[in-house]
Amino acid sequence: KMEEEDGPKPMFKPQETEMPSGEKWEMLESSLKIFMQNNIPIESRSELKKREEVMAELKRIFQQWVYEVCLKKEKMNEEQARAAGGKLYTSGSYRLRVHEPGADIDSVGVAPRMCGRAEFFTSLKESLLNHADVENLRAIDTAAVPILTFDMRGVNIDLLFAQLPMNTVPESTDIDNDAILNAVDSASEKSLNGPRVTNLIYKL
Repeated sequence: KMEEEDGPKPMFKPQETEMPSGEKWEMLESSLKIFMQNNIPIESRSELKKREEVMAELKRIFQQWVYEVCLKKEKMNEEQARAAGGKLYTSGSYRLRVHEPGADIDSVGVAPRMCGRAEFFTSLKESLLNHADVENLRAIDTAAVPILTFDMRGVNIDLLFAQLPMNTVPESTDIDNDAILNAVDSASEKSLNGPRVTNLIYKL
């Protein structure tokens, strides 16, 4: 008989080596559900729906901000300003759908070259301050990455900012492509790496 290969040995032998079936499977499944209910808090459907609505509204605000900057700062016509686009990404536990009730949402607003850090901390900040559902807004302009943190309908959001050196950021923009990092500044690269890394984890 060949000697067993060197390596770590299990401390305990498995109680069973065959897949459970019938009543035993149902009993194990029931035990797992009870354990999860008692030890792993799950957000209610109504709270999940509220988060989705909040992110949809934030996307609308962000894209409207891009549009207005293009109109006022760049003197574009309405068609060009609408085409400038802008995208909102999420990262962290919310993107992976493993967040706990009450957890914040990490998000990144990606804008074209016309919208810079200065506008992020002035006109976008003002739009959020004037929104009826936004409270407790703080601008952290001294951080390594631009960030606005606030509550919208009771949901805490950390909004980071990334500026791309292009005229438009359409819906088809693929931030997982490494080429997206070409010619971006350090702060934008750090912001983009949040959803990029989260997407890699999600695909595992």
